[in-house]
Amino acid sequence: KYFEGEVDIPAAAGRSSVVSRDVADQHGLIMPSLMRVFLATDNIAIYNPVQQSDEQFARQATDYVNYIVMKECGGYVQFRSAFHNGLLMGNGPIKHWWDDTPQYSTESFSGLSDDSYTMLVMEPDVEVIEHDEYDDPAGVPQPPMMPGMMPGMGDPTGGMNVGMDEQMMPVMPKLHDCKLKRMTSSGRLRVMALAPEDLLLGRGVLSLDEDSVRFVAHRWVKTRSELIKEGFDPDKVDDLPSYSSAKTDSPEAIARDREHLYEGDTPPDRSTDLIQGYECYVQCDYDGDGVAEWRKVVTAGEGSKTSLLANEEWGDDLPFSDIVPDPVPHRWRGRSLFDSMEDIQKIKSVLLRQTLDNIYLTNNPQQYMLENSVVNPEALQDREIGATIIEKTQGAVRWDAVPFVAEKTLGAMEYMDGVAEKRTGISRQTLALDPSVLQDQTATAVNATQSAISTKVEEYARNIAEHGGMQRVFAKILKLIVKHQDRARTVRLRGQWVEVDPRAWNADMDVTVNTGLGSGSRERDLNYLMGVAAKQEQLIMQLGPTNPVCGIDKLMDTYRMMTEAAGLKPADRFFPEVKPEVMQQMAQAASQRVDP
Repeated sequence: KYFEGEVDIPAAAGRSSVVSRDVADQHGLIMPSLMRVFLATDNIAIYNPVQQSDEQFARQATDYVNYIVMKECGGYVQFRSAFHNGLLMGNGPIKHWWDDTPQYSTESFSGLSDDSYTMLVMEPDVEVIEHDEYDDPAGVPQPPMMPGMMPGMGDPTGGMNVGMDEQMMPVMPKLHDCKLKRMTSSGRLRVMALAPEDLLLGRGVLSLDEDSVRFVAHRWVKTRSELIKEGFDPDKVDDLPSYSSAKTDSPEAIARDREHLYEGDTPPDRSTDLIQGYECYVQCDYDGDGVAEWRKVVTAGEGSKTSLLANEEWGDDLPFSDIVPDPVPHRWRGRSLFDSMEDIQKIKSVLLRQTLDNIYLTNNPQQYMLENSVVNPEALQDREIGATIIEKTQGAVRWDAVPFVAEKTLGAMEYMDGVAEKRTGISRQTLALDPSVLQDQTATAVNATQSAISTKVEEYARNIAEHGGMQRVFAKILKLIVKHQDRARTVRLRGQWVEVDPRAWNADMDVTVNTGLGSGSRERDLNYLMGVAAKQEQLIMQLGPTNPVCGIDKLMDTYRMMTEAAGLKPADRFFPEVKPEVMQQMAQAASQRVDP
C-alpha cells in the first residue's frame, strides 16, 4: 500500500489527502542500479573448475547455463521481479526446478507419398491423430510385391499360377493427409520469481539451506488441465473445488490488487477452472527407521475438500532460493525499504498535506460578509474570477488573509529527506534535484561523491549475489541441468553453433556471480579497464602475443569487458574469443620466425 501511495493516516474532510511517495521513490532509484550490476554482461554467473578435468567444461557450462536462464527461462523478467520483491518486502523468493511435463506441438500435412508418410510416422515421439489415404491421381500403377520378395527380385513362384490373382493386381500409389502430435520436449528448466506470501516456511527457519529448513511450501493456482498434464490423477483433479480468490487471498496479494485478477472470470469449460494447491517439501521419518528424509507432498483444494495428489521421496535439492538485499542476522526475513521508510513517508505525508492546506488558504483567504448587505451573495458562495459583488453597504465584504507559514514545513521535509539519505544511502546527488551540488569541484571530489552514493547499492548487490541468492540459484540450476538433461543440444553460443552435452560436467563446480561491471558508473568502469588494457598491450609489445605472462587472449577478454561496460552486446561480435588452437599456431609461427 505504501508503495502504491496509500498510508494509514486519515485525511480531514475538505483538507488535502495527498501522500508522499518516499518508499516508491527510493525503490525506483535503487532498482536500475541493481539491474545494471547483474545484467550489464551476458554471463551473470561464471563457473570455475574444482578439478583438473573441469577445465574444458567450465567455460561451456558458463555460456550454456546463462543462455538457458536468460533466453529460455525469461531471466530478465524473473530476476527483476525478485529484486523488486527483495527491496520492497525484504525477501524475493525464486523457484528453480526441472519441469518434466511433456511439451507438444500439432502439425498437419497433405499430399504425402507413401515413403514420406512412413518416414514421418516412424520418427520417435510422433503420434498420428488423423489420417486419410487416397489414390494418387497422377500415379503410375506398380506391380505387386509378393510375400518374401525384395525390390528387383523375380517371381519366387517361377511363373506358376498359385491362385493369388487378387493379390497380383497392380497397386496404385497412395497419397496421405494426416495430422500429427509431436512431443517437442520431455522436460525443461524453469525459473520463476514467487510472490513473497506464496512461499511458506516452518517456524525458526533462518535461510533456505537444506540444513536449516524442515518445511517449505509453494502455494500455487493452476487450472485442472495443467494439473492433468503434470500427471496427477484426473479423477482426483475433477473432484477438487474451484479456487475462490475472495476467500483465500492474503493481505499482501489484496494490497497488490490481485483480488481482481480472477474476479468475474468465468472459464469456458471445467478444464480451465482454477485450483489452489500447495507443493510441500517436508522432513519426516516416513519409513520408520528413525531418520528423517525429504519428501515432496502435493495437496490441492480447500478445507474439507483438500485432496492429496502426490507423496513421494525427494532426492534433489530444495528448489527455492531467496533474494535478500539487506539481511538481518539470525532472522530469515530481511530488512526492506518499507521498514526504513515507513515513518518517513508518514511524517512527510502529514507535512505535505499541511503545506498544501496552507497554500490553499493563502490563495483563497477567509471571507466575511454582513448579513443582508450584499445584493448577489451567490457570487461569494460560488466564486468566479472577475465576478462582480454588489454591496448594499460599503465595506460589507472583507477578506482575512491567512499568513503563509509553509516554509517552516518545507524545512522539516528537507530534514526528513536527510534522514532517508542516511538510512538508504540515496542522496540528493542521486536525485539530481540540485544541479549546483557537484559544480566547482575537482574530478577527485566528484568521484568520491559518486563512490559514496553507490556504496549502499554495492552492499545490496553483494548480499543479493552471495547471501543464499544468485549464487545459490546458479549452483542449483547447474545441478538440475547435469542431472536431468538426457541428450545433447545444439545451441548458438558466442556466435557459433555448438553441441552441448552436460552429462559429463561436474555438477559441483564453483559459482562466482559476476558483479564486477555495473557497480559504478559506465565511465568509471571504462576508465579502469582502459588502464588494464594499456598495461596488457605494453606487455604484448615487449614479450609477444603468446607470452606466458599476458597473451593476446587475455587482452581480448579485457576488450570484451570494455564493450560490455559500454552497453554493447554481444561483445563477441566485436572481439571474438581466441581459441587455444589459434594461440598454439601463433606460438609455432613465432618460434619459426628468423631473428633479424
